[in-house]
Amino acid sequence: MQRRSIFIAFSFFGATMGFAQITVDPFASITMCTVVPVDVTFTAVGVFDPGNDFTVELSDGTGSFTAPVVIGTQTGTTSGTISCVIPMGTTGVAFQVRVNSTSPVLVGDVNAQALTIEDPDAGTDGFATICAGNFYAAPFLGGTPDPGGMWSISTGTGVWAFADSFSGMMSGDVVQYAVTSAGGCTASAFITVSSVIPPNAGLSTTLTLCSTDAPINMWSVLNGAPDPGGVWTTPAGNPHPNTFDPIVDASGVYSYVVPGIAPCANAVASLSISVNAASNAGTDASLNWCTSNGVLDLFPQLGGGPMAGGIWTDDDATGQLAGSMFNAPGVAPGAYSFTYSVNGVLPCTVATATLTVTVAACLVAPPPQGNFATE
Repeated sequence: MQRRSIFIAFSFFGATMGFAQITVDPFASITMCTVVPVDVTFTAVGVFDPGNDFTVELSDGTGSFTAPVVIGTQTGTTSGTISCVIPMGTTGVAFQVRVNSTSPVLVGDVNAQALTIEDPDAGTDGFATICAGNFYAAPFLGGTPDPGGMWSISTGTGVWAFADSFSGMMSGDVVQYAVTSAGGCTASAFITVSSVIPPNAGLSTTLTLCSTDAPINMWSVLNGAPDPGGVWTTPAGNPHPNTFDPIVDASGVYSYVVPGIAPCANAVASLSISVNAASNAGTDASLNWCTSNGVLDLFPQLGGGPMAGGIWTDDDATGQLAGSMFNAPGVAPGAYSFTYSVNGVLPCTVATATLTVTVAACLVAPPPQGNFATE
């Protein structure tokens, strides 16, 4: 009885296992890519029960199935093809594949080919908030992307390749980084762009004013269409209103700052203002003068503290004016007009004042004075 029991067990084992076999058909290529679906075609010989699962196992990089990884499963009782996905991060040149069954429990034969698995890494997708549409893309990728890939951006006219520096980007644009392995496996990562409009403080401007000019709107004289709402500071760095008054404000460089929204920096422009002092010819005046008083010095007769060094004009062409000296005895009684002019430094204009002298005969006429000839 003991010998028969052993024979029966052996016969049962032979009936179950002797006529069942699972083999993996040859692959078209021995190079495979992670993540990309790969078809594993197998041949199953024998009888497999309804509800049986065929499971594809992948060895480690040395071909060992000590800790296999399941990469695909399919329920069935006959030969077939199972779509499998090799996990990301799997790389090596000596992988093996086998197909096992669950009913009956059977470990399939290992494929005859050593498989190379490549796993190019393009990093992980990123998001870039940039200023003015210009940016260096690489730092915005996550992970540890492989070097040497290709950067590109799709536009309405096609796909354009770049290094990793982009300009003219708009919010919503997407750039792609793609890497290709030696065996032709590819991986891509994408960066979505949000472009912040940079502030514009305009272009620095130089302005010369006269001390008597009206106050000016400083923002309006900057070149380059600056953004409104910025802040002005004086040459000493103190806040200053937008209005510059030549009468009270000092010459110097005034700064206009428009705050930027991160990552854009503040925009700064300068307004260099020079204020020239207005010329002063004094104020109009009039006086009566007797011919008996002799020669009249016109300059002291003006009001308003006029500047010296101006030019007198004989408005009535008396012929009796030399510099500021008027030879009143040399003219007939009457009113005579003289204009005093002082040139201004641009943009200041010429300042003028008018002196009217009314000459009358006197009861006692003094002798002529000065260097004027008398008739």
